Amino acid sequence: MIRQTVALVVRFAPFRSNCLPQALLAYRMCRFYRIPYAMHFGGALEASDERGNHLVMHAWVCCGSVAISGGSGFDRFAPVACFIPMRSVTKGPGENQPLRPIRRQRSYAIEADGGSAKKTLAHTGKGRPEFQLAVACAAWPPTEDQNQAIRKAVAAGIDWDLFTQITDYNRIGGIAEAALRRAGSAVPSAVLQQARDIAIAALRSAGETYQLQQSFAACRIPVAFLKGAAVAHTAFSNLSLRHSKDIDLLVAPEDVPAAWSVMENCGYHRIFPPLGLTNEEIERFRRWSKDSGFYHPDKRVCVELHWRLTSRAGLFETPDPTQWDSVEIAKDRAITTLSNSDQFIYLCIHGTTHAWKRLKWLADIGALLNHRPDAANGYWRETMAQPARTAMEVAMRLSSRLFSSRLPDDLPRRVSLRIRILMGLSLVAMNSGTRKNPIARALMFQFGERFAGLFLASDPKLIRLWIGEQYAPVEDRLILRLPRGLGWLHLILRVPLLVWKALPFYGLRAKVRAQSN
Repeated sequence: MIRQTVALVVRFAPFRSNCLPQALLAYRMCRFYRIPYAMHFGGALEASDERGNHLVMHAWVCCGSVAISGGSGFDRFAPVACFIPMRSVTKGPGENQPLRPIRRQRSYAIEADGGSAKKTLAHTGKGRPEFQLAVACAAWPPTEDQNQAIRKAVAAGIDWDLFTQITDYNRIGGIAEAALRRAGSAVPSAVLQQARDIAIAALRSAGETYQLQQSFAACRIPVAFLKGAAVAHTAFSNLSLRHSKDIDLLVAPEDVPAAWSVMENCGYHRIFPPLGLTNEEIERFRRWSKDSGFYHPDKRVCVELHWRLTSRAGLFETPDPTQWDSVEIAKDRAITTLSNSDQFIYLCIHGTTHAWKRLKWLADIGALLNHRPDAANGYWRETMAQPARTAMEVAMRLSSRLFSSRLPDDLPRRVSLRIRILMGLSLVAMNSGTRKNPIARALMFQFGERFAGLFLASDPKLIRLWIGEQYAPVEDRLILRLPRGLGWLHLILRVPLLVWKALPFYGLRAKVRAQSN
């Protein structure tokens, strides 16, 4: 059927369809119907009176001994290259084994004498050489294969300005500097400066984390620290490599007012929610949101105080304080954090929700998966909630694709459409750092981040909550308080509220409010 379809399309195509378009069409149709195939490229020398012997190239697709397009190319042309999908490779003859879904294409080079095929490249995905070098530098733990990959990429030629932009956008300057130094490559001065800034900020953040731990302990408020120093110590065993932008901590919902008081006593100013809210407005904010923001003007440290790990209930239940663990980030300096499995689940949900737009987040996943040989199986078996499993599968497959991390044995062989879409959105957002135009860069990661949360939702309730997050943010609900049951009106009033927030002067806004009263 595929051979007849290709012949029919070639017959009525409005352009010249030689062997290559026919082979590409046959290859796509075989992929769609999950039929094993092999796409061959070959060449032959033909005699010509005018030019003498000249090389003629041909492309054909076959399934076993059956030619799908291009005729019987083996009779005339010597094979030069062959592309075989992984799902067409079976364990042995005669085995009734289900076909595996295609995860990626691997390139094979065929010797001229018809010998065996030998693998030449295991490509991690399309992208600029600078991005591929960044991926190689972000792999952890360091290996000799990683050093060789870095040397090969550098020898092929790298736009170091673009590479510096990529490392800065993905916040992997510390890991990249260490990887380039281990490989014996020259490190650009801009990357060296990034590594120094990351090390200083990370160590300063770790010290402030321990001080906050002591302040909350003095008030007898249970607190757990997310990401940051805890993940840096567990994944990399080095606090100075991982970028730390702010400090994330988790408290119980009933401890939020007391935790705000502790932060204010430590010299932090509350940024969000704004000051001056009534008790009723604060209670609404706690019900609608998952965290609040603080800033220390002297230390220049930002803190996000969480009382829930996700804004959508049902995506991941916040662990009980009795399940928390502790990590010793320095000698006699321990901080409280989530257990290894809960921390990994949270990292997966956080990264998938934001479409993995920072390579730093995926580097954390790869380092944790490669931390122990059985880490992938342990994390996968401890995750039972379906939304969490979806985010974890996306994280594990992306880490396996970029960093060759081991996948769990129980991971489904067939990649669902939801997982494919989430992985595609993540790769789009991740590659936005290669764009030199800041507008194009912002559009790329905003597109991926905007829709990743939608495809992560597995039931109508989570989809409804995602719509509310996107088109009825907490700030709009605080500006315009609607009665219970009429919250859907925020979707209709989205544009007027945007105009209201865009008024340049607070005096004009106050004047409009006074006139309305």
